[in-house]
Amino acid sequence: MTVVTIHKAKTELSKLLARVEAGEEIVIARAGMSRLRSWCRYPRPKRRTRRENRAP
Repeated sequence: MTVVTIHKAKTELSKLLARVEAGEEIVIARAGMSRLRSWCRYPRPKRRTRRENRAP
């Protein structure tokens, strides 16, 4: 679980969303107190490479 400030969450929102989609839990805090806890209920499936998609 990672704790970030509101300011950092606002400036790095897209990066934090990607981390949440990867399965990480993020807590956004103000003045040291947690205000929001986010996690991804349905994580994004891993992308398959072209090599994996080829027939043997």
